[in-house]
Formats: sequence, C-alpha cells, structure tokens
Amino acid sequence: MIGLLLAKRHPTVRVTGIELQPELAHFAAENARSNNLDTRCRIIRGDLRDAPRFLPPEHFHQVVANPPFRRPGSGATPPDPGRATARQELTFTLTDLAGTAAALLRFGGTLCAIHLAERLPELCRALDESGLAPKKLRLIAPYGTSPPRLCLISAIKGGRPGLSVLPQLVLHKPGGRYTEEVAAMLRGADSEGSTREKKHQPDK
Repeated sequence: MIGLLLAKRHPTVRVTGIELQPELAHFAAENARSNNLDTRCRIIRGDLRDAPRFLPPEHFHQVVANPPFRRPGSGATPPDPGRATARQELTFTLTDLAGTAAALLRFGGTLCAIHLAERLPELCRALDESGLAPKKLRLIAPYGTSPPRLCLISAIKGGRPGLSVLPQLVLHKPGGRYTEEVAAMLRGADSEGSTREKKHQPDK
C-alpha cells in the first residue's frame, strides 16, 4: 500500500515492492494493476533478506519499511503463521532491516521506517552499525496525554551524525476522533489511493 501511494503521489518514481507471503504479494500486484500503476510498481514475491542477491546493489534512492515490531516470544503469538511473521521477528530482525537497506541504498540514500518507540535504542544501534545515520525522528502517541508508542525514523547511508527530533504526532483527540493533522493525511491518502479494494527516474 505504501508503495502504491508513493507511485501515485510521485508520477516519476518507480517502486519495487518485496513481499514474503505469496497471497499478499499477489494482492499487491493486483492493486497495482487496478490502479494503472503496474508499469511503475513491480511486486516481487521473495525474502527481503535476499534482496541484495536479486536486486542491483547500492542502486536505490530510498527504502521504505514497516518491519515486524516484536521479538519472538514477546506478547501473544497470533495463531495464523502469516500474521505471526508480520508481527514478530520470526524471519526478519532489526539487524536484517539495517543490513538489507544499507546493501540496497546508494550513498546518500534514505531508509524510512516505522517501529515501536520502546525499541528505538536498538533500532538506532542497528542503523549505526550498518552505516546508516539516523537523521529525523518523530514519535507517535495515540492521545496528547499518552506516552508515544511508535516512532517514524529516517536514516541516510553515509550521513553525518546529527538527529532532528520533530514535533510529536498525536493520532486522536479526546473521544477518539482523529486530530486535524491525521485527518488531513488520511484525506490525502484517500485521494491518491484506490477507490476499489484495497525505481533515470528515482528508484524506491
């Protein structure tokens, strides 16, 4: 979905998506075709850890990732194997994320990822060990009075040290409605995404 939105918003961008689960890879490819984005969105069914073997190394301008959040054994494991793989680091760890992104990105390229705020120290350490300098951080809280639960982070391959912490993103107002900022984001996504179900052009 993120790849489709990027392609929709940026008409000169080409997107390569990698999905481990066959049914989700098929679904993503169908969405690309139904949105007339299949000429710029390539969906590959494969293991992201193996991507440097079948994609050109140090080629991409940007890598965008929504990796599994939890360590194995942390919290309840969903009975469905697909959901378990998506939620827990059964096949893909923070070290895998940083190492794979570093192998695919050209010098100066950017990794953008979302993760648990509580694992931010681990995430920054993994990025630094792979030569990716964290440059921007935004914490995400469910309510203005709640501690942040998630974080958005961007890191640059070969970047200099120096992290900019952006204002916190609050998702909900008291009562549960979205904040104005989040509502505007969702309106933008709706206008750019599919109304059905739902990388020298820069490569992502």
